[in-house]
Amino acid sequence: MIKISIVVPVYNAEKFVQTPLESLLGKQDIDSLEYEIVCVNDGSTDNSLSVLDSYKKRYENVRVVTQKNKGLGGARNTGIDNSKGKYILFVDADDYICDKSLNQLFNKAENGNLDILEFGAQGVSLAGVVKYTSTINMESDILTGEEYLSKILYMDSACNKLYKRSLLEDNNLKFLERVYIEDIEFNTRAVFCAKRVQAIPNIIGQFVLTEGSITRSAEYKKQLKMMNDMLEVIGIMKKYIHKNVSMESCAFLNLNKRLSFLTTSLLYRSFREAQSLNIQKEILQKLNEIQLYPIHYKTNNTSKDIFRVLVNIKPAYFFLCRLRNLKL
Repeated sequence: MIKISIVVPVYNAEKFVQTPLESLLGKQDIDSLEYEIVCVNDGSTDNSLSVLDSYKKRYENVRVVTQKNKGLGGARNTGIDNSKGKYILFVDADDYICDKSLNQLFNKAENGNLDILEFGAQGVSLAGVVKYTSTINMESDILTGEEYLSKILYMDSACNKLYKRSLLEDNNLKFLERVYIEDIEFNTRAVFCAKRVQAIPNIIGQFVLTEGSITRSAEYKKQLKMMNDMLEVIGIMKKYIHKNVSMESCAFLNLNKRLSFLTTSLLYRSFREAQSLNIQKEILQKLNEIQLYPIHYKTNNTSKDIFRVLVNIKPAYFFLCRLRNLKL
């Protein structure tokens, strides 16, 4: 039986894809026949495919699937469709997994009959210096998805969770394609659909903070795409919550707080990066049309809530935008 399928999306990652593969091969506490690594070459134009093929020749549990570029979400979807494991783990091409982690994840998920197991993660520099740590203080109870949403401040990432395949298949859970921050929307649905979810404090994921990451990119076109994608994701999440989450649900308040956090983050990014009052006004108008502006719910983040209060005063927000644009 294949216990875990590890999906590794790869796009022009020849310089660093060895890092996740090396962390998954020869350093784990699980027999090679009990897990597989599904590498999805997402239309790379560099030598990524050659690197992947070299690993495929050396390791029988490495498989390579090549497709035309569909973005990170599309590559993950292809990985899901081509994997066989009882559980699925997503590892990005510039990240890695701590030694001797896979079997402990499988055993924890299996013993608890879990749909989702969340674990701790760290952001590390290229030199291996830890820049941030995200984890809970102690192991949580096993909760329903709605209870988890109401009680646990979970990470938006899909790369610090082990998902049961049947959860994804039974609920047709796939990622949005060619959209940044697709993890946030995916996990909203995945966690809400789950019957048994648990978080453990163990640090298992290591997320490498590369300069090319969109969230740290200075390229204006990418920033505009990020803002448009955030607007799209916010709209999709709003529709999902409206359709599936009743006001009586224990998850209702926290899901709306997450929406407020994301909406406030979008407006802050617009304030910082848009460089045009017309774009800033357009974003605000679109949020108003989907009834997410003014922003009514708190965000559970003090600095974000201060900005949220300011943003809700439209003339004050536009005045600050004008001042900011003059400095750019």
